[in-house]
Amino acid sequence: GLAQVVASPADRLKVVLVQEGNKRGVVTVLRDILRDEGVKGLYRGVVPNVQRAALVNLGELATYDQAKGMILEQSSLPDGVIVHTLSALCSGFVAS
Repeated sequence: GLAQVVASPADRLKVVLVQEGNKRGVVTVLRDILRDEGVKGLYRGVVPNVQRAALVNLGELATYDQAKGMILEQSSLPDGVIVHTLSALCSGFVAS
């Protein structure tokens, strides 16, 4: 949530640059957004971005927990770095 709010201006710049095919530089796009829309323009689209990030985090946490439980149940591995790494790999795979 909060991290996505902080990163939202960079995301907005990226979206504009990609839409235009990188015809203008980052500084020019930033200056134009600030001139035309003000600081508020940098946060355009922040609500869907935060919602998406929250849903992705929810999915990752649920998948991590489920994968860890299954790994511990189905293997003889102790609850340690290996199990955490395998759980994180499963979670990242599912989230992407």
